[in-house]
Amino acid sequence: SQQPAGDAPGGAKKYDVIIDVEEKKPRVVEYGGGYSTDFGALGLLELTNVNFMNKLRSAAIRLRASQRQQLLRFEFLDPRFIRYGKRQFAPLAISAQYLRDSTITRFFRSTIDRGTFGVVQRLDAKGNPIDVLGNRVGQPTIDRVGFNLETQRVLSQKSHSIVFFRYSYEDVRLRNIDSLLIRDILQPDEIVRLSRFGTSFVYDTRQRCERRLPGSFTGEEETLSRSGEVCRYNQLDATRGQYLSADYSFAARTLGGNTSFSKFLSTYHTYYKFDQLQHTVFAGNLTVGLAQSFTPRDRNGNGRIDDFDRLLPISERFFSGGSTTLRGFGFEEAGPRQVIVPQGLFRDRQGKLIGLNPFTVPIGGNAMVVMNLEARVPVTPDLQAVPFYDGGNVFRSISDILHPKPITPTGNFVEDLNAQNLRVRWSHTVGLGFRVKTPLGGALAVDYGYLLNPTKFLIPQNLNTGSPFAANYRLHQGQIQFRFTQTF
Repeated sequence: SQQPAGDAPGGAKKYDVIIDVEEKKPRVVEYGGGYSTDFGALGLLELTNVNFMNKLRSAAIRLRASQRQQLLRFEFLDPRFIRYGKRQFAPLAISAQYLRDSTITRFFRSTIDRGTFGVVQRLDAKGNPIDVLGNRVGQPTIDRVGFNLETQRVLSQKSHSIVFFRYSYEDVRLRNIDSLLIRDILQPDEIVRLSRFGTSFVYDTRQRCERRLPGSFTGEEETLSRSGEVCRYNQLDATRGQYLSADYSFAARTLGGNTSFSKFLSTYHTYYKFDQLQHTVFAGNLTVGLAQSFTPRDRNGNGRIDDFDRLLPISERFFSGGSTTLRGFGFEEAGPRQVIVPQGLFRDRQGKLIGLNPFTVPIGGNAMVVMNLEARVPVTPDLQAVPFYDGGNVFRSISDILHPKPITPTGNFVEDLNAQNLRVRWSHTVGLGFRVKTPLGGALAVDYGYLLNPTKFLIPQNLNTGSPFAANYRLHQGQIQFRFTQTF
């Protein structure tokens, strides 16, 4: 509302503007429920306090429960934990949670459906899980307990530079996995405890430059390019600038975990527009992941420290492949593989007994290099043609990036095949894509990637006879990828 406040020296009327502000209730209780085919009946309860202890801190308790998944989570945020500079504060975020999930079998369908008719576990005629001998076992579940503590500091508002510091503890236990087809892959990591410190750095100067009047978008910082275009910060469809992220973490048994390793992951994007080439944008990406396990243990129980024991827990390994990384591969299908030899009785989705042949499953690795180069060529104002090249792979170890070491035969036919399947080479993918602008503001992307040198993996045959041999399995060379953004 307005109230008269006299006259200004020039004769103009002055008014006092009165704004009524109603403080939001600090404590909120939310609850609800529903049903889904994946999780069954679902209920949720959330208690939040945005002024915890009357110090502008926030705290929350979240409870979600369904037939197949239960989650209990505690959260605390102090936005002004440590002051630095004149007006800046480093926040402190603390969270703890417990998760029990019995949808573990659904996680693997995307990678093994093609070779196993959608079968992921052994079931009896009534649909109950059974082990390799046909004995009833419990439903597979994951129990996860976690604790996280994180703070951050802004180094530069202009370049969006931020450094993060964190500590995390996680205890993950796989239960009742004897019915699963990929039990041999999961068994070494049935119990994983990770206690680690980590730090991250982000630098981001990505902008989108366009022909438009300055000030067309209020509230956003603008700059002018050398060609006179207006440039604004843009993460999704940049035409110039750079992005760099680097993350390092160190886990150790001495901190309370049961495995020790160091892990580094860095990503770099660069963009450059050539006005002489119809405003074509050349974009490049390089992602490098390196990890090293310390004092490995005999996790697979074969009596020696082998290549598998030197791999990180499967949840910490690098995976790649798909629409935003290596487009000649399916989702997370790049890199080393392990042979699965099905044993016991299996049934299809109709409950009929079927036989399953040996097959391979991607298992990730301790190293990863992904390089992407593409040219975003405008065809019309709403359509881009994008020729691209993707190179790289996921590797067993850092040394395998350049020179994979030869294997040492063990005398076990399947183990020797697995050792060979862990060693892959640099992949090359070429392709063509299109970007179509949509009324929603983003771009629909369609890419076709052709893998020039598909990896060949060895799969054992005739294992029940005295003359087993290895058959070659070659990855499919062509992949069509869809998504609703640029690749990077």
